[in-house]
Amino acid sequence: MLSIRQFLVTNDDGVNAQGIKVLTNVLSQFGQVTVVAPDRERSGHGHSITTKTPLRAAKLSHNDTVTVYSVDGTPVDCLKWGLETLFADKQPDLVLSGINHGANVGQDVFYSGTIGAAREAILYGLPAIALSAARDADERIHYDWVAEILGRYIQPLLEISLPRQTLLNVNIPGTQPVDVKGIQVVEMDVEAKRFDIIKDSDSRGSDIYWMKSLFNVEGKAQSQDLQAVKEGFVTVSPVSVGSANVEVLNNIEKQMEALS
Repeated sequence: MLSIRQFLVTNDDGVNAQGIKVLTNVLSQFGQVTVVAPDRERSGHGHSITTKTPLRAAKLSHNDTVTVYSVDGTPVDCLKWGLETLFADKQPDLVLSGINHGANVGQDVFYSGTIGAAREAILYGLPAIALSAARDADERIHYDWVAEILGRYIQPLLEISLPRQTLLNVNIPGTQPVDVKGIQVVEMDVEAKRFDIIKDSDSRGSDIYWMKSLFNVEGKAQSQDLQAVKEGFVTVSPVSVGSANVEVLNNIEKQMEALS
C-alpha cells in the first residue's frame, strides 16, 4: 500500500487569507494537508521568532484531507510548533509556505515571512517551497487566476528533487492564465531596489514615514525573477543557506594572514 504524502503548510498573511486556502485546496488533491498558520497577518516578519511570551495554538477544523491550526506567533513560530508537536514522530514530506499576497522577488528573500518559514524548514533538513502571487496592473490579485495557474504547474514543482538546505521561491504573475508565458528557472534580482521611504505627517503635523514596497521597477534581464514575473512567467528560484563559499573563506584567510 502506497503511503499518503504529508504536506505542512503555513504563510505570513494569516490562517484566513485567500492565498493559503487556494494552496490548501490544490494540495489536497495530492495528499494529506496540515495547515499551521498565524492567527493574523504577520507580513514582513522574516525569520523572527517569539521568545518573550508563550505561544497559543488552536485547532480550527479537520476533515479527511485537511487539518487547520492557528498559532498566535510568526510564520517561523508556526513552522517550529508544527514540526515539534504535530510532526514530532514523523516529519512531513514537504513544507509549503504561501500563497503570499504579493510577489516575493529579489530582496524580499531577506524580509518575507513567507520565505522565512520555508527557510526554517530547510534548516530542519526538509524540502520546502515558498509561493507568492504578483498583483495585476490595478494592484489586485485574482485568486481564481492564481488557482488555475498553480493547478497547471504544481505537480512538476512537487516532484523537483532539491539539494540539502535549498528551497524553491516560486512567483505567480498577475496575469490571466491564458496570458501566462510558461515557467522559468531564474536568479533572484537582489540588487533591484524593492522599497522606498515615503515621508508623510500625522494628524498633529509630526513627520512620519511609510515603508513602501516597489514592484514596477526595471529588472536587469528576463533571466532574473523581477523582470520575468513582470513579463508573465511563473518563476522558480533556488534559495540556499548553510555552508560558506569555500573560495571566499580561503580569500579571507589569505587577507587575514597578510594583515597579521
